[in-house]
Amino acid sequence: MDIKYLKIFLALLVFLHFIVIILNTASFFICIFYLPWYLYVPICTMIGRLIFGSGVCPLTNLENKIIKEIDAFVKYYISDRIIKWLMETTTNH
Repeated sequence: MDIKYLKIFLALLVFLHFIVIILNTASFFICIFYLPWYLYVPICTMIGRLIFGSGVCPLTNLENKIIKEIDAFVKYYISDRIIKWLMETTTNH
């Protein structure tokens, strides 16, 4: 996949992830007013575990994978090439 499209996809994914977190946090506090206790307790328990738990969100895993691809691209095509060029020019003089 082209690096430009990966960056666009990453930006959209981060925005979507932000919206999901905001909605989950808001629903945690809003559900108590609109649901009976026997629905509120399990739903908020799941939301609380998702938001505050030690598990890693699948969207976070996807974001990290894309960031690694972008970094690998930059490192291989830009950083390594510049370093190689600088080493060649400094040793030739």
